[in-house]
Amino acid sequence: MLLQQSPHRNHLSTAEGSSFLVVFSTILMGRSIDKMNNYDLDLQIVHHNQPALVTVYKDPETQQEKVFILKSLPGGSTEVEFSFVGNGPGSSTAHIKHSWPPVMFDIDSLFAEVSIRNEKISQFHPKIVALKNELENNLDSVDAIPQAVIEVPLPIPVQTAKASYQFIGIKTPDGSAIMIADLTAYQNSYSVPKSDMKVTFVEI
Repeated sequence: MLLQQSPHRNHLSTAEGSSFLVVFSTILMGRSIDKMNNYDLDLQIVHHNQPALVTVYKDPETQQEKVFILKSLPGGSTEVEFSFVGNGPGSSTAHIKHSWPPVMFDIDSLFAEVSIRNEKISQFHPKIVALKNELENNLDSVDAIPQAVIEVPLPIPVQTAKASYQFIGIKTPDGSAIMIADLTAYQNSYSVPKSDMKVTFVEI
């Protein structure tokens, strides 16, 4: 699994202590207006109780608050990018962008041997034609790969500097793809202990 970092996007915050909601959407790069109008049904799909865990803990060595994300991705996802929403020093939303599994946009191969009634169907069957037409609404060109975005509201703001967080992708023997991210909480002047601001002099 290839994990990349992408630029920050517009800021979207969430109230601390609220229930975590992982929102799924699809990004269509360079999509035209007419395709946008046909895309509304996809945006109405709602996923409940997603395989995602987001929690806050305190690092035992630095005593800094951290946010830990554990998220399962669709099997077959290849290129994955992790980013934050917003351009400031702190963000309350993370984005996990990934490509669709190839089986989802290779309609001919998917139904060449498999169908609901276990009987082969022609590539010109109305259901196949309808799926291909719908797929076009998710693509800007015939060779493009659809991209999906998982929007993860964070319980507390986190730092966005690259040195302040780490992430990795893991594939397990059962075929599962897991995304792990360890983020450092954003500290304002109020949350920094006064002892940390004290200047210590040394004799020379």
